[in-house]
Amino acid sequence: YSLGPNKNKMKKSSSQTTYHKLQTTHYKLGFTLVEVLVALSVFVIAIIVIIQLFPVGLKSSISSKHKTTAVNLVQAGLENAKETAYDDVSGESRTRVSSDPTNPFYSFERESSVQFVDTNLDISETDLGLKKIIVSVFWQESGQEQEVSATYIKSR
Repeated sequence: YSLGPNKNKMKKSSSQTTYHKLQTTHYKLGFTLVEVLVALSVFVIAIIVIIQLFPVGLKSSISSKHKTTAVNLVQAGLENAKETAYDDVSGESRTRVSSDPTNPFYSFERESSVQFVDTNLDISETDLGLKKIIVSVFWQESGQEQEVSATYIKSR
C-alpha cells in the first residue's frame, strides 16, 4: 500500500475536531454589547409608541360611550312623546336629565320642541293633525358642546 504524498499527516480524532471548532468559534455563541443595546433600543421605542396610543383609544372609547348614552336618551324622549296623547304633547325646555350629580346622566341635558306641520312636513301655523317632535340631547366633551337629535311625526 502506498500512503501517497500526505504520509506524514495524522488523522485527528472526532473529539479533537470538536474541541478545535469550539475553540475557534466560541466568540460567536453570545451577543455583543452593541447588539444588546440595539435590540433594547428598538424594544424601548416600540413600547413608547404603544403607550402613546392608549390615550387616543381611551378618548375614542369615552366619546363613543357618551354618544351611545345620548342616543339612548333621545330615544327615551321620543318614546315618551309616542306614549303621550296627541293633544297633550308639548315641548320641554333644556334641562338636565338628572339632578343627582352621582347619576351617570347628570352631564346630559335634553330638550324637545313641537311644531305643527302640513302633509309635506312644512311648518304650519295651524293644527292640521300632524306634529313634528324634535328631541335633542346635549353634553360637553373636550371643551365643546356635542348634540344628538331625532325627529318623530305624530298624527291624531
